[in-house]
Amino acid sequence: MRTTEGGGSVGMTLRKAIQKSESYKKRDVPSRGHLPRMSPQVQNRPHKRQDYSQKREWKYWGREYGRSPWQNNHRPRHGSIYRALPTNHFRFFLGGVPFFYAAGVYFQPGSQGYVVVPPPLGGRVQILPDGCSPFYYGDRRCYSCDDVFYEERGAEYVVINRPARYRLIADVGDEVEINTSALNLRIGPGFRYNTLTILYQGEIAEVDAVDGDWYSVILEDGRHGWIKRQYTRIIHFKEDPKG
Repeated sequence: MRTTEGGGSVGMTLRKAIQKSESYKKRDVPSRGHLPRMSPQVQNRPHKRQDYSQKREWKYWGREYGRSPWQNNHRPRHGSIYRALPTNHFRFFLGGVPFFYAAGVYFQPGSQGYVVVPPPLGGRVQILPDGCSPFYYGDRRCYSCDDVFYEERGAEYVVINRPARYRLIADVGDEVEINTSALNLRIGPGFRYNTLTILYQGEIAEVDAVDGDWYSVILEDGRHGWIKRQYTRIIHFKEDPKG
């Protein structure tokens, strides 16, 4: 009897030990569809960002010095004060007053550091900031850089006032350039109209009518059709501003 009872108690103890070990195994293994939380070091690991900046024909900051010193290309506001200037900066004088320039931002020395100031009219720089769009105003080649306007003069770019007739939407007679890899030329102003042909980036057309978000254009070979406005940019205004 003792042996039988002893064997029964040993078997009971063994079964409890096995059940206990199995419960620990189930607790350690995540349930289906749930993964264990990662450590903060893994969760906050920075991802590499690809540089999608396009190459320009003119000299711009990204090509000469790499990335802009301003995070996400958000330039500091006027009145901000910095104790030190970016590494790649330029100094120039305008009317005897010193200015410093770095990637589209202008500074003047102050008592507490370097103060961000508006672009001075007549200021001359040799490298434009990222994100500028070229256009012709009459016979002059100009650039729009975040509502700051430059005129190309030789190897320099001069800060100018906003051109009087500058606009973001083309008018009849303006020339636009295709600003996407491929764009459908349609027989009417809408996606429901059939496609005549495909235009490619860099092709130029003259606007002869505007209907909402659509331009009626004439190509250099005389063909006519409609294109979506958002995939173009104005490169030449019809007016020749004088006086």
